[in-house]
Amino acid sequence: DVELAHLFFHELTHRTIWLNDGVEFNENLAEYVADVLTDKYFKSIQRHQDLIEFHEANADYEIFRPWLKRLRADLERNLKETEGQPDLVRIEKKSKIISLAISSKPAFKRVDFVGSAPWNNARILAAGLYSPEVSKFKRANDCYQARAGSPQMGDFLKALEKAAEKEATGFLALEKICQFP
Repeated sequence: DVELAHLFFHELTHRTIWLNDGVEFNENLAEYVADVLTDKYFKSIQRHQDLIEFHEANADYEIFRPWLKRLRADLERNLKETEGQPDLVRIEKKSKIISLAISSKPAFKRVDFVGSAPWNNARILAAGLYSPEVSKFKRANDCYQARAGSPQMGDFLKALEKAAEKEATGFLALEKICQFP
């Protein structure tokens, strides 16, 4: 139920707002909104056990994000350090970095986001898109709610969309959100 509710809110966010400047912004926004609305929803229907499971899964995400960030940084560093070397050497070093990262994965309580399936470029990219750092979105939403006096997510999304009309990217609009009541 929790995963389904989260997915529902994520996809509804895409239907409500989609900024043309990039997938990263839109996926980060949808994850943030889905987190907020899933939490509110399960509180409103008093499904406390589901809420506990949701919070435990989010805590696992919090320890997964730095793991993924380190893996990506190590792979980017390897890419630069092995530039000009034969592909076989580059691939071997990349494989070692991924193997080392997997062998030192965090201890998850509820959801093993690393798992045992092979990691490759596509999986690393997808994991980054769907495991975003949402603090920028939270700050902007909190600021908007304080200034506008509206606790409704829909109002925040409308203000963000309006801000995006004047900014080059969604992330810049997010920084300017408090200028729009």
